[in-house]
Amino acid sequence: MPRSLLSELRHLYTTALLGLSVAAGLPTSVVAQEPTKTRFVDCSLLVAAEYPATWPTHPFPRFQLIHERTIGPVSTLNIDVLLMDGNTGTQMDVPPHSVVRPELKREKSGPFGLAWTDRIEAWQFGGEACVVDCRRLLDQAADGVSPLVQPADIEAFEQQHRRVGFGDVVLFRSDYSDRYYRPFPEGSRYIADVVDRLAPGYPDPGPEAMEFLGQRGVLTAGTDSASMGPL
Repeated sequence: MPRSLLSELRHLYTTALLGLSVAAGLPTSVVAQEPTKTRFVDCSLLVAAEYPATWPTHPFPRFQLIHERTIGPVSTLNIDVLLMDGNTGTQMDVPPHSVVRPELKREKSGPFGLAWTDRIEAWQFGGEACVVDCRRLLDQAADGVSPLVQPADIEAFEQQHRRVGFGDVVLFRSDYSDRYYRPFPEGSRYIADVVDRLAPGYPDPGPEAMEFLGQRGVLTAGTDSASMGPL
């Protein structure tokens, strides 16, 4: 590949490739960068049966790696079955998580209730990462309740860096996954203890923050919490 083309591609594909996360784990090394210092960062969580990779309540199935058959002690061929659904590990979320289909004519019905996963354009996953520091919110709520990211948190990023807008991927960093995504039994703190109201909820953007991003023209957002839906 010609060096000039390679340089152009590196410029086009900027820091954030994973945006829409319901349970995205942002490493502490993810920071806002200048376009000339673009790099790829893997923001995905480890998926394993001994980790809290799936939502613990019905109807979501638990992630399973089933060792179906071992062909032989010296064989390179074994049979494993991987059982998982779309709500596993680092994942994308879409508007129908919160917006109802328009034909149902409910309070939250709207056109975005039809924006399913297969209708999201691939280009929306690319953009410059705008990492909003929300670490002050970690564990700052009652048990079972999520502390909410507010428009003021986004404005603080803008004052320090620049205005966010169309083409940006806004990532909310609370370090929640860094601290609590652990193997069981310690990993119960990640989601199960929160659902059971034994621990404070994960920080997440509130409705006002999402409205703020919409007004700015931002199409893609990510979080290092357990879900793109506060409790």
